[in-house]
Amino acid sequence: MFNFFERITKKVSERNLRLGLTSEILIILVLGSMFSIELVKYGYFILLGAMLLIFHALNVVLFNWYKNSKTNFRTIFYGIFGFELLIFFIGIQTPQVPLKIYILIAAILIGLPSVRDMFK
Repeated sequence: MFNFFERITKKVSERNLRLGLTSEILIILVLGSMFSIELVKYGYFILLGAMLLIFHALNVVLFNWYKNSKTNFRTIFYGIFGFELLIFFIGIQTPQVPLKIYILIAAILIGLPSVRDMFK
């Protein structure tokens, strides 16, 4: 599974990858804000999972840097997923984000070039 995601990610240009990650962050933030009433009781579990994933990825990256070895995509994926959970937690804690649906539509439009590059 990680090899599939690695191949798809390498096809995307750097500009579109940045746009895709930005749109992903905005989408996750707005979705967390939209469903904050239902998910606020699970907020600390989401935060705990995010911190565990981020600390695991950080430890592996630092040990690989110390050993002068290459970091694999799985570790980067865990770190990004942990960061996304952290953004989701922040979205849950901020239900008062104005114009949520417009931000969601803009984020989807920002991410379209990245999706187009992935499936070329």
